[in-house]
Amino acid sequence: MTRSHAPAIGLALVWAAVAAGFPFPTPSEPLPDGAVRRFGRPDPPRPKTVQPEPKARLMYREADGPTGAALALTPDGRSLVVADVSGRIDVFDLATGRLERRLQGPKTEGIHVIAVSPDGRWLACGRVRGDLQLWDLPAGKPAAVFPVRARADTDGRGVVERIAFGPDSKVLFTGVEMYSTGGNRGATAWEVPSGKRLWNVTDVGYNLAADPKGRWMLTGLLQEDRLGLFDAATGRLVRGMPIEPSWDTDEGIAVMVDASATLDRLFTPDGSRVVTIHGDGTVRVWDPEAGRETARIKLSRNRAAEPGGLACSPDGRWVAVRDNRSISIWELASGRKAFTVAGLDGSPRNLAFTRDGRGIVASTGPAPILWTLKPKDLPPTDGPADALWEGLGSEDAEAAYRLVWALSENAKGAVALFRARVRPKELALDREQFDRLVVALDSAEYAARERAERALTRAGFAVPGGWLRQALAGAKSEEVRARLERVLSARETPSLARWRLERAVQVLEMAGTEEATALLKEWAAGPAGGFLTEIAAGAAGRRAVR
Repeated sequence: MTRSHAPAIGLALVWAAVAAGFPFPTPSEPLPDGAVRRFGRPDPPRPKTVQPEPKARLMYREADGPTGAALALTPDGRSLVVADVSGRIDVFDLATGRLERRLQGPKTEGIHVIAVSPDGRWLACGRVRGDLQLWDLPAGKPAAVFPVRARADTDGRGVVERIAFGPDSKVLFTGVEMYSTGGNRGATAWEVPSGKRLWNVTDVGYNLAADPKGRWMLTGLLQEDRLGLFDAATGRLVRGMPIEPSWDTDEGIAVMVDASATLDRLFTPDGSRVVTIHGDGTVRVWDPEAGRETARIKLSRNRAAEPGGLACSPDGRWVAVRDNRSISIWELASGRKAFTVAGLDGSPRNLAFTRDGRGIVASTGPAPILWTLKPKDLPPTDGPADALWEGLGSEDAEAAYRLVWALSENAKGAVALFRARVRPKELALDREQFDRLVVALDSAEYAARERAERALTRAGFAVPGGWLRQALAGAKSEEVRARLERVLSARETPSLARWRLERAVQVLEMAGTEEATALLKEWAAGPAGGFLTEIAAGAAGRRAVR
């Protein structure tokens, strides 16, 4: 071979590799303000077009519907898996944006949705053809194919729309539109990795979620306008939760708006709450054990009707909701907006918080972007301690959000502030006193019953919720049950003092310094069942595994 042939042959090899889908480094694209890094190559910019639509349709649809690749973070928070309809499956290093490996190149079976198992062993890919492919993620090899559908319906109704692993990684739930033909429409549970079908429920929606404690699978009862909690092991319906319509005004007239269509749903990481986003522009919070709605956040009704667009932070404090070409961060406890991520080039299909809760990954195209959640305008933390302490309990969620970030960057000052202000023993009711008050609820004297209920109600969140639920389950009369239900409802009522403690725990967890972690552990060792004890224990546990 002469030297003159070498460039031509080398160029031919390069183009052959490109055609085969081999990823080559490209010049970095400019990132929008607030973006940290991009994973992969973005699409070239496209001209914006405006398609006029009837006013009635704008109630349920955005100008731009959700787009982008499917994404999932590995349980250790170090890697990001990205797949799309071209069939490619890429694994990126989250900290650097570097492509670690390509499991599968493009021009293969298109992929619609993915999920990584809690133990990090399995990657499940719902393919456009209507089946599900299971990968051994550490080995980087396909392990099995689950025949959810022999092939997708010609109208696309046989596609696997949702995937969720059970907490032990041994069960996988799939959601397929109920109007498709075949035996696996609705919700189906599969054994991993064998692919054995465990159970199937047909008259339900495909938009499902798995309880992180392994108790339930959540989906919608389409004929009844209810959310359904199904036993994860058997598929038996355990509880239905009615979806009430919302109300809006049209030219001064009250209009009832149907909310039965849910676009996305999830359990908080501790399994204590369910969060759903609805076609009427509301985000709703539910207590799955009580089977009732506990809070509602009103958003714009000019929203996408396509599924997706919801994520919860690892500590369960923040919920991210897509909002056209931005992401709204809501504080779950207060039900107020705390922060907005703007500058997205489209409406995101998938959202995922980073493991430390400091960033969020959004997919609006083939190359997802990691965005910082840190505000630019942090307040000073060297002011009067009284003002800082009051600020943590503010009703202004945006101001409190900025203060949480500021204090997390001044861990020494935050620890000193909290040590002076927080007295764990005063924040939890004594067990003996609780038991006496519960007994008094069944007293023969009406006045004694009234006094006991008032005392429990005044104690608020100092009464451990677990104790109340145990007492409620063992109530011997309807009156005692009714009184305990009122106490429990009052305990769950939002309060500034409760928000302040939650935000203080957030500060320490985000700071992560030795002294901040030490204080978290002290709080976690406080009175058994106490509100502060439990939330501090959760934060300390998350810090321990990072």
